[in-house]
Amino acid sequence: HGVALAMLATADVLVAVGDGSPVGLTRLVSWLADAHRIMAGGSVPVHVVLDRLPTDRFRKGELVAEFERCYDATSLTLIPDDAAVRRALWDGSLVRRGPFVDSMRALADLIAPLAVAQRSDRWARRRDRARDRAASVVS
Repeated sequence: HGVALAMLATADVLVAVGDGSPVGLTRLVSWLADAHRIMAGGSVPVHVVLDRLPTDRFRKGELVAEFERCYDATSLTLIPDDAAVRRALWDGSLVRRGPFVDSMRALADLIAPLAVAQRSDRWARRRDRARDRAASVVS
């Protein structure tokens, strides 16, 4: 508890994840209110993720509207319920593509665009080195 409080007090950015249900939303808003009091004057960007949202457009819209009425987040990322994630949990494997991965990629781009760019540069350099090694073997 003390470590979490210290992290909130010094955080540069906060990502809060809540379950995409009425109970999950209520708990998330309550937690955000507590966290907001601890964070540095409310100047820290808060990115909110609602996970396992219902597929029904009406229910999803109700949850989003209620959240936006209660809290003004820097960004709101909606993660649909993805069967690939449930399979990966049981299999102990990674989720490589699908709605969950797409949503997480968009969130990462919002939170850490520089880190994403650096990762892309690193992979591009690796690809170029591998291509150069392959070309030198062929010649």
